[in-house]
Amino acid sequence: AAGAIIPTLTVMHMQWRSFDSPFTPGHLHMESAAFRAYHERGVFGADAFHGDAAFQLLFSEGFGLFPLSPFLLFALPGLVLLAIRPVGRKVGITAIVAILGLWLECAFLSNWRGGWTIGARYLAPLVPFAAWAALVGVDGLWRFRPRLAEAGALGALAVGLIASGLPSAWYPHLPEDFDRPLPQLFARLLEGGFVPETAASALGVHG
Repeated sequence: AAGAIIPTLTVMHMQWRSFDSPFTPGHLHMESAAFRAYHERGVFGADAFHGDAAFQLLFSEGFGLFPLSPFLLFALPGLVLLAIRPVGRKVGITAIVAILGLWLECAFLSNWRGGWTIGARYLAPLVPFAAWAALVGVDGLWRFRPRLAEAGALGALAVGLIASGLPSAWYPHLPEDFDRPLPQLFARLLEGGFVPETAASALGVHG
C-alpha cells in the first residue's frame, strides 16, 4: 500500500487537473465513443461476470495466459504448496488472493479483451505472483522427479518464448480476428520475408 500510494496520488492529481475530479479516470473521456461506452458501463467498465472472458483470459489459443506462457501452469501446484506449507503460508495465501482477485475482476470487465495485444494484458500484474508460484511448483516436482521437472520447465519456457516472444518481436498489435496467430499470420510473414527492423538492418542485413 505504501508503494502504491505514490503513483496512485500522481494519477489522481492528473485526473483532478484534467477532469476536475481526482476520481474521474481518463477512460471516461476517450476520443473514441465506442471505447468510451465500454468504460461507462457499471463501475468503470465492470458490469457483469462474463464466463467466456474468465475462460479465454486463461486458455484462449490466441491470447490466453497459459497457452502463451505455459510455464505458469506450474503455478497451480505451486499455489497449493504455498497454501499448505506452515512456513510462509500467509505470503502464499496473499499471492493466491492477488491472482484470483485480478482474474475475477478482469472477468467482470465489459472490455475484458483489452485490444490488439499479444496475451491478456489486463492479467499482466498477476504474472510476478504466478511466476513465483510456478517456481515453487517446479521445485516441488523436482524433489520427486528431477528429470521430469527440468524437461517440463525448459519445454514450457521454450514454447512461451515462441508463442509470445515471436509475435511480440514481429507485430505486437495483433487483431482480435486471429485466434491462432502463429500459423495464421506469423508463418505467412516469415515465408514472405517480412521482418521488423533490427540492429542488423543498419549493417544492410534485411529479411
